[in-house]
Amino acid sequence: MKKLITLVVILVIILGGWWKYSSYVKGIKQGVQGDPVRTVNSFMNTAVKFSNLFWNEEEREAFRRELEEWKKQAEEGEEAAALESFKEYGLKDPSHLFKNREYGKAVATILCFFQFDSYSIEKPEIEEDSAKIEVKFLPQDFMGIGKIMAEAGVPQREKKEKPVYIPFHLKKHRHRWYIVGIRGELEKLTEATYRLRKYK
Repeated sequence: MKKLITLVVILVIILGGWWKYSSYVKGIKQGVQGDPVRTVNSFMNTAVKFSNLFWNEEEREAFRRELEEWKKQAEEGEEAAALESFKEYGLKDPSHLFKNREYGKAVATILCFFQFDSYSIEKPEIEEDSAKIEVKFLPQDFMGIGKIMAEAGVPQREKKEKPVYIPFHLKKHRHRWYIVGIRGELEKLTEATYRLRKYK
């Protein structure tokens, strides 16, 4: 009888552990990093928000007003409410989506040079543990050069807008997808920015 009870207890522990692990894995798979396309979408959505804040005057002014409100909430001892409001605005550090967080910050920095408000996912190539997700966006400006020239009265020549393509490379680690690098025309600029951030 003792052996039977011991066996039942062991089985209950094993089943409990298995159920807990299964729930953990299921939660990851349903989350942002459970799919490579969702991972890249999450990063790019944040990049679009930062780009709009950086280059769109109306967005920047609205955000400044929000900051004043959050500061007021924090001063009145409502830090939790201020933090929740900030999260609702959709701004967060997206570097956790990268295997190397500093490299992720470098990619985010480069994308802030571009003014753009939308993007599309092109040609996703997904394997069991690796993926390539190509992103395409059409920049309205780069580093504000177009705006500066327009304000200075420099005549703008007719030119065909050229889209930017970014192939994101991802690897799966412990059920989560992580961006491990980007290729294409922004690769060298990102690597240079990453090295500057690393050794500053």
